Amino acid sequence: MDKMRTSIFLPLAVFLACLPLAEGLCADGPAQVRVDLHALVKETQRENQAPKELGLVWWIPTQYWRAAFTTADPNTGTEQIEKFEKVLSPYILVAAVQGQIGPLGGIQWTQEDPLRSNLALVDRDGLEYRPLSGNAVSPDAKNLISILRPVVANMLGPMGEHLYFMYFPGMTDGNTPIADPLAEGTFSIRMGKVTHKWRLPLGAMLPKKQCTVDNELFSGAWKYCPFHGKELVLAPSR
Repeated sequence: MDKMRTSIFLPLAVFLACLPLAEGLCADGPAQVRVDLHALVKETQRENQAPKELGLVWWIPTQYWRAAFTTADPNTGTEQIEKFEKVLSPYILVAAVQGQIGPLGGIQWTQEDPLRSNLALVDRDGLEYRPLSGNAVSPDAKNLISILRPVVANMLGPMGEHLYFMYFPGMTDGNTPIADPLAEGTFSIRMGKVTHKWRLPLGAMLPKKQCTVDNELFSGAWKYCPFHGKELVLAPSR
C-alpha cells in the first residue's frame, strides 16, 4: 500500500506543472509558504484494511494545489493560484479506487457508477452527502478531472484507470465548511461498509510545535506533548 500511495502522489505532484489547466501559474510572483507535500498526501489518504480488498480514498483539499504548484515552482504567482482555488473552493474533491483481490492475486476493479453509489461524505453532525452530478459542477472544475484522469491512468495502469475523481459539496446547508483543513473539526468519508474519519486541522499544513521540556518536535495540530503532558509551543523557524 505504501508503494500505491507513492505512485498516486508522484503524477500529481511532479507533473502538475505540465497540465494545461496550470498554464500561466509559473509566472514570476511572490514565493508561497511551502508545505511538506508528501506529509500532506499521507494525512489526506485512507486505506481499506479489509482482507482481499484493495481500497483507497484520497481527500484532496483545495489547499493541496497551492502546495503542489509551489513545490513545482516556489515563485508561483499568488494571483493565479487564487484563481485556480476559486474554481475548486465550492467543492470537496475526492479520489477513490476499489477492487476485490482474487485467490490468485487478480483484481476485479469497481467501476465508476457502483463506486459512486458506495461513497458518502459525512459531516461532523452525521449528515451524509453524495457525489455531485455533472450538472452540479462547473465546467472548469470538470475540466480538471478530464485532465487528471488520463495522466493518472497512464502512470498507474489498471489501478489508475479505475481511480475516479468525484466532487462533493463543500458547505453544509448552514453555509459552514464541511472539511476545513486549517480549522478544528471532524468529517468522514464512507466507502461501502468502511468509514474513514479525519480529525482537523491537518498537521502538515501548520507550523511544527515543540515540547518545552526537551524541545522535541511534533505535528502542528497537536496541543500537548504526549510524553510530558505539557502544552506545546510553536517551534522556531529554521
